[in-house]
Amino acid sequence: MVRLLEGVNGCTFTILCCLQKSATSLALLVDTLPIMMLFYQLEGEVTVYIQEEGKKKAMKLSAGDMYLHPAKVPHSPARTEGSVGLVIERKRAGKGFNDGLLWFCDNCNHKLHEVYFELHDIEKDFLPHFSTFYNSEEKRTCKKCGTVMETNPKFTTKK
Repeated sequence: MVRLLEGVNGCTFTILCCLQKSATSLALLVDTLPIMMLFYQLEGEVTVYIQEEGKKKAMKLSAGDMYLHPAKVPHSPARTEGSVGLVIERKRAGKGFNDGLLWFCDNCNHKLHEVYFELHDIEKDFLPHFSTFYNSEEKRTCKKCGTVMETNPKFTTKK
């Protein structure tokens, strides 16, 4: 569950309070803004998977840890059940900036698919893109090694 903590009028930052276990998606979000974001872990643990120099790396945070995430680096936070963390980032809706979702092959780390869009609501705007990806075997098939990424039942439609 993600809760947006509204700031003072004119505030240029968004604070997300991330509770419990985050949805398991194999997508990595990339900010196309030249800005950083701050992760502050309050309880439990989070592993922030990043793409760096063409390789998947893990940044593990425990309660009390902070991580300043570089701008334009794809990332995917995976929280443990019962964890609580804050993510502080610049507001960007309505400013003409795009966010993106990227999926990488679990076998060889080759990029499978990417999509860019203006993000307004993190809990609503991702869903149609997740559905499009997970309902397409073509998008989930690696063009480099042929591995097909498993579907995520939370985002697939039954035929």
